[in-house]
Amino acid sequence: MNPDPPPDTRSRVPVRKRIVLINAAASVGGQVANVVLLVWLQRYLLRHVAVEEYALYPVVLAPMLLLPLLTSTLTGAVGRFAVERLSRGDPRGVTEVVSTALPLSLLLAAGAAAIGSVVIAGAGPLLGVGPEHLPDARRMLGLLLVLAVLRIALSPLTVGPFVTQRFLLDSLLTLGTQLARLALVFSLLVLVEARVLWVVVGTVAAETAGLLASLVVSRRLVPELRFRRGLVRREGAPRLAAFGGWSLARGASMAVRRAAVPVLLNRLGTALDVACFHLGSLVMVQLQMIVGLAVQPLGPPMVALHARSDRGRLRALYLRGSRYGFWGAFLFATPLVVLREELVVLYVGPEFADAATVMALLVLHLPLRLGNILLMPLAPATDNLRPMAISSCLLHGAAVVAMAAAAALGGGAVGAAAASLAVSAIGQPLLMWPLARRIVGLPLGEWVRRALVPSLAPTLLGLAAWTGLREAIAPAS
Repeated sequence: MNPDPPPDTRSRVPVRKRIVLINAAASVGGQVANVVLLVWLQRYLLRHVAVEEYALYPVVLAPMLLLPLLTSTLTGAVGRFAVERLSRGDPRGVTEVVSTALPLSLLLAAGAAAIGSVVIAGAGPLLGVGPEHLPDARRMLGLLLVLAVLRIALSPLTVGPFVTQRFLLDSLLTLGTQLARLALVFSLLVLVEARVLWVVVGTVAAETAGLLASLVVSRRLVPELRFRRGLVRREGAPRLAAFGGWSLARGASMAVRRAAVPVLLNRLGTALDVACFHLGSLVMVQLQMIVGLAVQPLGPPMVALHARSDRGRLRALYLRGSRYGFWGAFLFATPLVVLREELVVLYVGPEFADAATVMALLVLHLPLRLGNILLMPLAPATDNLRPMAISSCLLHGAAVVAMAAAAALGGGAVGAAAASLAVSAIGQPLLMWPLARRIVGLPLGEWVRRALVPSLAPTLLGLAAWTGLREAIAPAS
């Protein structure tokens, strides 16, 4: 893999606002079916299975959260360098990237299968699963492991929509997968039996079919996504490995932070704590996924701008993204915090009241993260993944320690959520915000004046309006 092909004007990576907006809207739209399934599924399970069985689902998902990181790491690295090659008019370089990456993906898939098998065998002591639920836990872990291994092995061949900025097509594939998942899960739960196991069975079947469809579409979009033994470049492997390694470190730190909570609460708290934290985190998890999908289409244009050394447009793009991020964060966080109790009681009932406090504490992360949301595509696009990964490891590692301490002290779900927010409130402004401004050369004063300050007045007005609405609808005592 030649790291420095000559510049070429025959770029296949356009940098146009209209394309980015269409792709962002399409990516967000593809998540709607998943949200619909999630809203129905959680309520249905809580009404038809015991809370101990419901708590098994997040506990089983926790260790599997780490395996998709290998997929995203490989697709991120291959996609980033493939876009760079195409932006310089070097389609042959795309095949070099894929040919170099595919042996690495197969090796990682084999390693994931081996480690996953150990986790399945030791699921009882490792995850704190009781003997009455251990058979189902092992079945679910096995199914999820098969899907994860397939994704890792095939990941270099599925970056076609990203490279060509065909996110609308990718969203249609996602929508089809989610509709199939909804139909399968609904049929199994309603027509067979209300068990958490069937959720995993339906999910794995639908997503395996979606993965194979994505592979076919990706190859048609970018025919250069193929393996050629003669184009394997050993000298390019270290660059791919370094990029992927830092991407993996960043993603792993985030996944460990998320995965640690149900395991910690399952060991140091109660099944109700696990259920309340899981329910309270659903809104934040879905909002993060939607935001991630919305900014994903900015990746290829940012790579192209960096390849052309256009720092001015990168700065303007980051500043605009920060301003919109603050507006969006306060727009969603304000009503969720003010109406937290009403929303949770209406959704799942008063027995899960702690989920309301957890939800409020977690959505308060939104201004801290969305005001700097474009760091996520900006750092890898500009070869600044290493400092972002180091900062992420420090931030998320501190959060895990704080949440473990809170759980050990009997804080339960609310204590863990409060500890997580406290770490983010300190770490984001100190570690993450300055990094993005340094990359684009943006002074702090200009960032505050043009991004943060314009969002404050609408937020205060919204807070007053939502508080007034809550008082108006509150029953008279």
